[in-house]
Amino acid sequence: MWLSVKEASELLDITDRAVRKHIDNGRFKVKKIKGKHGGRGGKSYKIHISSLPPEARMKYLDKFRSETDNELSQNKSIPYFEDASNASQQLNEYINKYGTDAVDKAIQVEAAIQDIGASENRKEIGTKTKYWAAQFGVTEKTIRYWRRKYSSDGFIGLLRRNRQDKGSRKNTCEAAADRLKYVYLSGNQPTIREAHRQVMREVKDTSSETCNVCYYFESCDDEEKIGWKIGSYKTATRILDELEFGEKELYRSGLQKCRANAMPKGRVDFTKYLVNERWVSDHHDCDFYCIDERGYLAKPQLTIWQDSRSRVVTGLALSFQGNAKVIGLAFAHGMLPKPNSPIKGFPKEALMDNGKDYRSHYLGRSEKFTGKREFSSEMRGLFSTLGIEPHYCKPYSPWGKINESFFRTFKMQFSVHMPGYTGGTPEARPENHEKELKKLQAKGMVPTLTEAFNKIIDWINNEYHVTEHSELGDTPLNVYLTAPRYEGGIVSKEVAAVLLYDKVERTVRRDGIYFNNNLYKSRELYEMQGKKVVVKYDPFDLDEVIIESKGKVICLAERYTPMRTQEDVENNAKEQAYYMGRLKDKYKNYKQGFTPTKRKKSKEIVTGEVLDRPGEDDVVRVTGIEQAAKKRNKKSSSKKKTAEPNTQGSLAHQWYEEAFNEFKNQAGEN
Repeated sequence: MWLSVKEASELLDITDRAVRKHIDNGRFKVKKIKGKHGGRGGKSYKIHISSLPPEARMKYLDKFRSETDNELSQNKSIPYFEDASNASQQLNEYINKYGTDAVDKAIQVEAAIQDIGASENRKEIGTKTKYWAAQFGVTEKTIRYWRRKYSSDGFIGLLRRNRQDKGSRKNTCEAAADRLKYVYLSGNQPTIREAHRQVMREVKDTSSETCNVCYYFESCDDEEKIGWKIGSYKTATRILDELEFGEKELYRSGLQKCRANAMPKGRVDFTKYLVNERWVSDHHDCDFYCIDERGYLAKPQLTIWQDSRSRVVTGLALSFQGNAKVIGLAFAHGMLPKPNSPIKGFPKEALMDNGKDYRSHYLGRSEKFTGKREFSSEMRGLFSTLGIEPHYCKPYSPWGKINESFFRTFKMQFSVHMPGYTGGTPEARPENHEKELKKLQAKGMVPTLTEAFNKIIDWINNEYHVTEHSELGDTPLNVYLTAPRYEGGIVSKEVAAVLLYDKVERTVRRDGIYFNNNLYKSRELYEMQGKKVVVKYDPFDLDEVIIESKGKVICLAERYTPMRTQEDVENNAKEQAYYMGRLKDKYKNYKQGFTPTKRKKSKEIVTGEVLDRPGEDDVVRVTGIEQAAKKRNKKSSSKKKTAEPNTQGSLAHQWYEEAFNEFKNQAGEN
């Protein structure tokens, strides 16, 4: 039974507005009815009585009974009861036997059948049959079946008791159902019909032996057990409806789709961060065209840095090809002071995508590998120079960054209004897109990269930053200005320019450093010959390069010009003389105040004391040279016994001492 909003409000004892609010929240089963009056644009709602609470449905039946009793008292006939004098009692019996929902549906079906029966011709019957089939969500064949049952059995023919075995499958065994799910979830993504056909072919090859080894043998209700059973295509559809959404995403669409669309995700409390404490960056392929410097159409790529706490876009860059250089330029745009903007400074840490350009040594990832070569610690990037901690998202996990929300807003509020909008997908592409794009290009309405960038800056400053953010409950700019802040400092534009220089590693040669088919020289490089250094350079100005070693600046090397005049030759000779004189001066400094003398090395050896023999409990290792060692020991001991003390030596020494002392005494007396 479909009720109007007013009827539902009377049953629920609430206002019509409250009922509409429940409809918006999806609490009721409703259908839209188009008409000349009511609702928005002539639309009104009908509410199904089965979606109301039990108390409201009982209230409706009580009202129906009272109306039935009034009709009986006025001797009015009740068309769907055979005995009108006992209609109320019959209704109560039907409710007790078949349930409230079954009686309610039978009343609705009877009203529809009576409406169809009041038709004047067959064409009108067909039109009403089609209409009521759509209302009940059944086929026209079912409507005709209800009409036959009502014609033969009356109202009771429309009542159906719910099946006791509802949900069970008599014509499909559990093993065949599992096989159907497995086939449907296979990697080749078959349709439901094709999976059903494959299982039907497999079922024909099963037998009683298959049932005997089946996992469901003991719990199977089939007494014959002569093989697997599979039902119709509709049965297969109901079986596959039992699959979880995550199962379908994982095994039919892949792991990444499942992680993105089905896997539950947590939410981060960004209020724990200070303003400018963490910046997040990512690329976005814009859905509109721009004109490049050669006059060709191309889609630009937007690179942004966004503050996690306030959602303010701190810096951005627009290019036709995103790379590490563009990321660095967008970062510099964020940390440097900007006209008419309070946004400046650099963060404590940076959260970035796991793409190749973000993992570049240019930005400073220490674990960056290129082939089999690891970049040394001297190849310090932008972040390591500024002391910023780089963090990287897991691959294929865009939900870990706040930029995705901004990009959706950017597409909905900015990109769709740009001339040459293409849509993110082929389905979203405007009709006659290519023709309209050519017309815009001919009229000069397609923006250049600079024009598009200025429009983006204007939209961010005047709309995005000053519009209340649903998660913040305030505007991003106001949060950026009022929330607690991390003070990381600031650098000048000149320092930022040097930080953004490209870097390359080179070995210092005899003549200097060769880079980009140029030779760079400086006197500070003489002592670095044969060593590796880092060359920092501006790709737009190669007259000078900065040379660094171990994180320290060595010198500023200039590009060398080959000798052309006599003056160049003389200057080269002076430089050679300076080099040789420098080497000699260093050698003299080493020699000054120190005269080395040759001295023989001492043969003295000191070691620990050891015992002559092993202990009684020690296990003696047999080496095979015990006999030779024993003979040598006997020979040395026999020499010690026969040797006599050399008294002459001691007497001569004593005589020499006495004579020397007597000589000293005589010399002292004289």
